[in-house]
Amino acid sequence: MSESLKQLGRPDVVKALSDQNFLAEFPQFKMLHGKMDMRRKSNGATGCSSCRQKQIMSGVTTDFLNILATFSQGEVDRMKKYFDADKILYTAFDPSKGAYRTRVV
Repeated sequence: MSESLKQLGRPDVVKALSDQNFLAEFPQFKMLHGKMDMRRKSNGATGCSSCRQKQIMSGVTTDFLNILATFSQGEVDRMKKYFDADKILYTAFDPSKGAYRTRVV
């Protein structure tokens, strides 16, 4: 039987942060939900709406992945269950290396 691999990206982060069940299961992300709403409301009207949405969510997605990088094994297992995956793949900034690094948990 093959393992299922879930690559986390911006759409997954938006969906998770919009899900109250996710926020109840992972309270570490509640502040990102507020940050996402605040950025949507305060964003200026320059550029197309799609470009503005990407700009808003880029920072929130980075913060989400940085929080995920600090998870214990138990928290990672709950995250895998939420995304219905055996492994989660994501790319996040590694300050010790000064570069982005792809991780599989």
